[in-house]
Amino acid sequence: MAEVTLAELPIRCLCEFLGTFLLVFSVIFSKLTGHPIWSGLAIAAVHIVLLQSMGKMASGIFNPAMSVALGTVRVLGGPGLHCSQVLAMVVAQLLGAFTAALMATLSLGKELPVGDYMGYGLNALGICEFVYTCMICFVALNVMSPKRHEKEKLDFYAVAIGFAVLAGIYGGNMCGAVFNPAVALALDITSPSYGFNGDGTFLSLFHLSAAYVAALLYSQVRPQEFNKPRSEGGYFERGVSECVGSVLVVLTASLNFRKGTIVGPLSVAAAMTSMAFALEDISGGHFNPAITCAHARAGWSGRFSWYRHWLAQICGAGIASLLVQLTLLQQRSFGPKLPYDLTQALVSEGIFTFLLCLVSLSVTVSSRTKASQFFGLAIGSCMIAGGYAISSVSGGALNPVIGLGLALAGGGLRNALAYATIQIASAALAAATFKVLHGEAEVKRESEIDAREEL
Repeated sequence: MAEVTLAELPIRCLCEFLGTFLLVFSVIFSKLTGHPIWSGLAIAAVHIVLLQSMGKMASGIFNPAMSVALGTVRVLGGPGLHCSQVLAMVVAQLLGAFTAALMATLSLGKELPVGDYMGYGLNALGICEFVYTCMICFVALNVMSPKRHEKEKLDFYAVAIGFAVLAGIYGGNMCGAVFNPAVALALDITSPSYGFNGDGTFLSLFHLSAAYVAALLYSQVRPQEFNKPRSEGGYFERGVSECVGSVLVVLTASLNFRKGTIVGPLSVAAAMTSMAFALEDISGGHFNPAITCAHARAGWSGRFSWYRHWLAQICGAGIASLLVQLTLLQQRSFGPKLPYDLTQALVSEGIFTFLLCLVSLSVTVSSRTKASQFFGLAIGSCMIAGGYAISSVSGGALNPVIGLGLALAGGGLRNALAYATIQIASAALAAATFKVLHGEAEVKRESEIDAREEL
């Protein structure tokens, strides 16, 4: 997200045109000819490869909402794009989208409407499009943060953004899961048989509003990018990080749980992975009281007291629960799945929560096994493993606030509390195991690092 000079602008606009063209072409073919379940994975994969190959030359990541977010960051005093640069990139993106949509529809002889959202209502449309567009822009801003890049090499930025797209596609697919004004407008214009009813323009308003909110949230969690001091101890920034991350993880889990989709664990893991990549250097990127407990029991200290983490995560679960109730009218009670009972569900949750917490400690704390570029994938992979292994037994929550959010929306609070108890106990056991495997030196080392960060 470096400053764009006048000499660089033509090349960047060309990258935006080409990237948006390839993205929209892939979206249309995936939706019209691809498998209805795996088309979302194809679209996310296209995002990743385009970002990895051209992302550092295309500041807007082939999305006008992101261009507007960068312009808003500039207005707020941070490193972003001038208004003229935003306009140039948006024009390039729109031209690329329109060209791709026209070529794809002519070659297939089919049209792809923007999205059929009337069966769910405007609440579902607004919440899904707004929240996940905001998530994509927020993740992109954080993984492209200039001062963060000065401290560490971030090769995972394309994966982080692509996984945010993946989480949104499967979490918000009830409304078409567009999240991109260029895609929305291009599909609207190139599907005349469905009528020019302004759906693309309507969706774009949600996308652009989400971009503005993403920039505001970015300014709150990374004030140093705007030449402003952090709050005392950094508690405010860490609290906002954990709350925002928990909202997105719990909301994604809840939407997939209510719809009972086969790709639910993949979507939740994608949300967890992208948010961990985005915010790990601020709050640890936990979004899970069990992970926070494991770090606290292993001697993790300084960054954030465990109860502050828990409070932020619980607040996030409450907000996500409210959003779910506004989105889906029909709710499902949280708990074990038939024919399994609560005891069997608790055993399965305990084992895989232990795995998740042990891996989290190993890839983020230990100097022996720390994975600076792949920690998010490791944590997300635990969610995939646990989700698919035990979703038919317990639901595969592996996270007390996911259970809490689901229970608040659809019932099953006693089950959620029972799950939370075993998950926290498993986290404590994971911490003890970590200390045995990695030694006390790792605990002291992490505490010393955190103490220096507080200064």
